[in-house]
Amino acid sequence: MKRWASLALTGVACVALADCRLPWTPNAGGRPQVVATVQGRQITKEDVSAEMAGGLASDAAHRQGAEANALRDIIARDIMASAARARGLDRTPAFRREEVRITDTLLAQALQQKLAATPPPTTRAEALAFMGAHPDLFAARKIFTLDQIRLAPPADPALLKALSGLTSLDQIAAALAQSKTPFQRDTAQLDAVDAAPALVEALAKAPPGQLFVLPQGAILSINQIKATRIEPFAGEPAIAYAQKVLTTQANRDAVQNGLKALFAKAAKQVKVAKGYELANPTLDLNAPSRANPAKPASGS
Repeated sequence: MKRWASLALTGVACVALADCRLPWTPNAGGRPQVVATVQGRQITKEDVSAEMAGGLASDAAHRQGAEANALRDIIARDIMASAARARGLDRTPAFRREEVRITDTLLAQALQQKLAATPPPTTRAEALAFMGAHPDLFAARKIFTLDQIRLAPPADPALLKALSGLTSLDQIAAALAQSKTPFQRDTAQLDAVDAAPALVEALAKAPPGQLFVLPQGAILSINQIKATRIEPFAGEPAIAYAQKVLTTQANRDAVQNGLKALFAKAAKQVKVAKGYELANPTLDLNAPSRANPAKPASGS
């Protein structure tokens, strides 16, 4: 019985800017501070800040070095991009497709950020109510000790199917060893405060010994609870944490509800070719993508 349930520039030769002194003082009238020009194009302080992606240095010397590196990258990218345009690389069909894809992706992200900013802040009373409804995170906060096997997801579907039918980590370890599949077995801690409330609730209700998978990027992590201890989480830190969780949930709900309404309205103007029919005509992102997934050809 089955029981287990985030453009790097490399090789760019450039003049070292470690001793560069960037004249970044505020301009009168609030105009953008121009820090460099490249072939007539102005680069501003705001451009450099965006290049740094909000990264903060520990002191002025390190910050100046990070700013100089960011400016260097902008200058190098601008020179290369100008050379690419001069060669007509921006007019190829492949570039146009990628340009549209990247632009649409950025616009979609901006829309989701706008939708997420809609909900009002979570109140203290709402946080206290949430704490009362989730004792496993607060009054009876649970910290799980896990027996854990970590491995790269097997490429062999037969091995995956065999593993899914096993009921203990010992059995899984034996099957992986027999198939000569590399893996690591270790003990780990899972604090309820660091996990999704729904996961904690599920683990608290799970039968003893049940196997479960935790997402860890590209690693497959198969776990079994060895022990559980209680360490209450209370006071102002707990209230602040509850408010953060509720705000995150409200933001996610606002995005999902806004997109659901948008998709439902726009779906009437979408036409899909035969063989590519969508499972849900309202474009529900949580629904399967295909109504009738094509079966692989014989022998493939």
